[in-house]
Amino acid sequence: MREQLSKILESHPFAQSKRYPALLHYIVEHTLNGEAHLLKERTLGVEVFARPLDYETSEDPIVRVSAAEIRKRLAQYYQDPSHDGELRIELRTGSYIPDFYFTEQASVPGNSPANSSVGGCVSIAVTKPIKVSRSRRSALIWIFSVTAALVAAALFFASFAHREDKLRLVWGSFLSSPVPVVISVGEQALDQPPGTMNADSLNAREHVRSTYALHFSDVQALTRIIDFLDDHHHAYRLQTAQATTYTDLRQGPAILIGAFGNQWTLRAVQPLRYRFVRDDQHQLFWVEDQKDPKSRKWIEDMSQPYSVMNQDFAIVARFADPETREPVVILAGVGENGTRAASEFLTDHEDVRTVDKSLLHKDNFEIVIRTQVINGASGPPQIVAIETW
Repeated sequence: MREQLSKILESHPFAQSKRYPALLHYIVEHTLNGEAHLLKERTLGVEVFARPLDYETSEDPIVRVSAAEIRKRLAQYYQDPSHDGELRIELRTGSYIPDFYFTEQASVPGNSPANSSVGGCVSIAVTKPIKVSRSRRSALIWIFSVTAALVAAALFFASFAHREDKLRLVWGSFLSSPVPVVISVGEQALDQPPGTMNADSLNAREHVRSTYALHFSDVQALTRIIDFLDDHHHAYRLQTAQATTYTDLRQGPAILIGAFGNQWTLRAVQPLRYRFVRDDQHQLFWVEDQKDPKSRKWIEDMSQPYSVMNQDFAIVARFADPETREPVVILAGVGENGTRAASEFLTDHEDVRTVDKSLLHKDNFEIVIRTQVINGASGPPQIVAIETW
């Protein structure tokens, strides 16, 4: 595999660049070394492209852009007929873990076709009949090498399939529903103009100031969710919370983004154990545990300077809404960083790996997560409470 990697990196599509060979070499080497779990966007940005530890991946897409270019250049490399029959290295959309396989299986002495596939995911098999050396030693070495490659690939893809399976459990029936998902995004009210609020009497500037706008963090969360649904080929309808109606939510599954700017989120979590509460007089916002309502351990004081805020909290939930009788997924933060962290939790294999798989088999769950905030950037989501039913 390393020999094939070297061959690719020396080819025309890669030889004239420094960025793309560096990323491809890094992800292949770490995969072969059994470190595929380290291949996350932020880690790659820091290790390969020398980004700071707290850089914002949603604002600096260098890893995603480079990965897309690598996919294109790999396709160009394998389009050359002279590379037919070579080991293929590919990078699937939405993943930074490379796949290794041959394009066609061939009959090899001692290897039946049934034994040449690994977990139904990938084949490490030869493309055409190979003339094996008459030397028994060479044959044994060859068989040992192929077996070792098969075992390594099996272990790797079994690990990947396990992570993918957990992420699917988080989403439950959403990914199998034939009905498009309604995505309802919360809005923030802009400053209201003085005087009359009659829409017919407002000038253009007053009209803009009287409307609602999406918060940037909600847009970032929305982007991650849409990318995830696109990767799983699931249809969706996007609309603001103000435009969403009760009828919309009764037509099929719904994803509710944002807390205090989304009235549908506040309605949905009201009967749950964990819900959002606010004290506008003191500018306090928090997640309340209804079994311990006096505790305010998951609280944000919005009156303090944003620069000194060092943590945020969010609710991630999947449950059947008793009123609409449809499945609902909620990702909503007390503040903007919480919502962003919630979206990462729902779309990142590594973030869900800490959840006990038995909990995800429940029909309904509600999770409270915490994220550390450094210079306005949210860190990885950390689970602080779980309720299932």
